[in-house]
Amino acid sequence: MSIVDIVIIALVALFIMLGVWRGVRRSALGFGAFLVAAIIAFFLAKPVTEALLGAEGIRGFVLGNDGWSLYLWIKKGFATFGEGEVIPSEYLTEHFFKPILDKVINNFSGYTAQFTPEDGLAVYCAFLMFSSIVGVAVFIVARLLLCIPTMILKSYIYGKQTSTSRVFGGIVGAVRGFVMSIVLTVIITTMGGLTFVGGFSKVEKEYEQSVIAKTVYTWSYGIRNSMYLPDAEMFARLVDKSGLTVDSGEAPPDQSLYGDRLEIYIYLNNLNYITGTPYSYDDVTGNLTFDDTDCTKIDPSAYEGTGIDAALRAIIAYNEQAATSIGQGSLDDKDSGTLLRYKEALWEGSPSVYTILIQQSLLTNAQNYVSKIAELKKTVNADNIDNYNHQLELLHATIVTELNAIKSLYGELATVFGPLTFDIPEVVVLTLDPPVEG
Repeated sequence: MSIVDIVIIALVALFIMLGVWRGVRRSALGFGAFLVAAIIAFFLAKPVTEALLGAEGIRGFVLGNDGWSLYLWIKKGFATFGEGEVIPSEYLTEHFFKPILDKVINNFSGYTAQFTPEDGLAVYCAFLMFSSIVGVAVFIVARLLLCIPTMILKSYIYGKQTSTSRVFGGIVGAVRGFVMSIVLTVIITTMGGLTFVGGFSKVEKEYEQSVIAKTVYTWSYGIRNSMYLPDAEMFARLVDKSGLTVDSGEAPPDQSLYGDRLEIYIYLNNLNYITGTPYSYDDVTGNLTFDDTDCTKIDPSAYEGTGIDAALRAIIAYNEQAATSIGQGSLDDKDSGTLLRYKEALWEGSPSVYTILIQQSLLTNAQNYVSKIAELKKTVNADNIDNYNHQLELLHATIVTELNAIKSLYGELATVFGPLTFDIPEVVVLTLDPPVEG
C-alpha cells in the first residue's frame, strides 16, 4: 500500500465522519455544491485559459520563447528524458504522452524548421498544465458563489439527526470523498509530463505502485483523455497565438529537415571529419550551416597497406549515402523513439560511433598502428621479429574490437539505410627481407 492509498482512505474516512455528523441532507447539499463547482471548473478551464492567453503577459508566462516561460521550462525538462532516472514509465508513456501524440501532435501539419513536433508537445503540455491551475481557480470562485444559496438552504434544514440520517450521511460522505480523490487525481494527470521534476516523479511512482489509487489513477486518465484534452483545432490556435512557427523564409536544404532528422543528418556528415564539426544547426534561423574552418576530413589513404583504409572508405561512403537518403525522406515515417536510437548510436550514446571513431579513438589507434609498423620495419631482425609482431597483434586486436563495435552500432540504422559492410583487416606481419644473392 502506497502513501497515496493512505491519503485516499483518510480522505474518504474524513468525509464519512463529517457525513455522519451533519446528516444526509446537509451532506448531500454540500456534496451537490462541490459537484456543481467541479463540473463548472472542468468545462470552463480550457476556454477560460485560451481567453487568458489573449493577454500578452499571461501568454508570455505560458508560451513565451524568451526568458522564462512554462513552455521553455517544460521543453528543457523534456530534453533531459533518458538521462539518469528521468525516464517516463511505461504507464505514463501509455496514458499521458501517447494519447496526446496520437490525437493531436502527430497530426499537426504546421511544423517548421523552428517549430518541431517536440516543441509542439511542450506547447500542448504548457497549456494543459496551466489550464489545470485555471480550473482550480474557477472551482474556488464557483464554490464561493455557491456558498450563498447553500447557506440559505442549510438554514431550512434543522432538527435532531436521526440514526438513519447519519448512516446515509456517512454514505454520501464516502461518495464525496471518493469523488474528491478522483477530481484531485484528474488535476495530477494534467501534470504527468512533469516527470522530470523530482516531486512529481515521486507522486507518479506512488500512484503506479499503489493498490487502490492506481485504479483511481487509471479512471482519471480515462476522464482526462476522453473529455479534457484540447483538440486539434484548439492546438492549432495555441500554436498560432504563440508565434513560434514564424519562419525565416529560408528553409534548410534537403527538404527542410528539422528536429531529430536534421540532427541525424548533421551527425552523419560530421562523422567524416577527424577534427571539427563543420555541419551545424543555427538556432536563430533554423537553418543548416556549414563552416569547415579548422576542420579536417578523414583521409583513408593515410592507412594504406593496413586494410583499415578500406574500412574507413566504407564508413565514409555509408555516412554520405545515408545523409543523402534522409534528404529524400527516408526518415519521414520514423517515430521519435526510433530517431532517438539512431542519434544515440551515431553520436549521443555511450558508446557511439562518434566516441569510438573520433573521440577515444579508433583513428588515433590506427595512426599509432601505422606509425608502429613503419618504426619496427626499420629495426626488424631475426632476434626481435617475434616480439615486434606480438606488439602489432596487440594494437591490431584493439582496432578490430573497435571496428566491430562500430559495425554493431551502425546495425541500429540498417533497417533504413542498409547494413554497413567492410572486411575486418588482417594483422600486418613483419618478415625478414630475403638475403641478397651475390
